[in-house]
Amino acid sequence: MNAYGNCTIDAEGVFGPKTLDAMTHAYQEACQELKRTEQGGTEEDVKQELAARILRLAARGERDPNRLRLYGLLGLRRKAKGHPQN
Repeated sequence: MNAYGNCTIDAEGVFGPKTLDAMTHAYQEACQELKRTEQGGTEEDVKQELAARILRLAARGERDPNRLRLYGLLGLRRKAKGHPQN
């Protein structure tokens, strides 16, 4: 099991409870921000993309819910403006 701060991911790539809490918090907060901005696409498509971005960030080791939310949203905004995928 690898530790990232207080959050863990095991050898099979399963996130620990604290990491899941961080990702859930980040996703919920980001969805609230999406309601206040227009990102293009259907609401469900945008939420799926946001969730995928948060999961990728967490898989790379990011565990701070605020950074997960911020980087997830920034990625969506960059995509909406035609910037390359990250």
